[in-house]
Amino acid sequence: MIEKRTRFNQIEVVELGHLQIRFSIDFVENGIIVGHRAEEEGGRWHRTSAECGSDLDAQLAAVNAHLAAINCAPISVGDHVRIKAIADADWTPQRKTAWQLQVEKNKLVKG
Repeated sequence: MIEKRTRFNQIEVVELGHLQIRFSIDFVENGIIVGHRAEEEGGRWHRTSAECGSDLDAQLAAVNAHLAAINCAPISVGDHVRIKAIADADWTPQRKTAWQLQVEKNKLVKG
């Protein structure tokens, strides 16, 4: 039987700790990837991002809600844990402070 799976594929930590996260929407048979979601259905990739120190659980829940709306499997618990571990390792108090200072600086510039 072929099933549709959402697989954590890539994460990039960019300047000031923002995370760019990519998931692959795969068709799996007997544990082997046999295909991907078609371009006319929105394509293989599902992407999201999170600002440093943001509520990552809420962001991943929103991704799961969107995946459900397009008839795709949710993010696995294991992938959720891996993503959170990467964020926790990078989002140190110093990194969060640097991000907040940048936000405040941008508010002053925009006026």
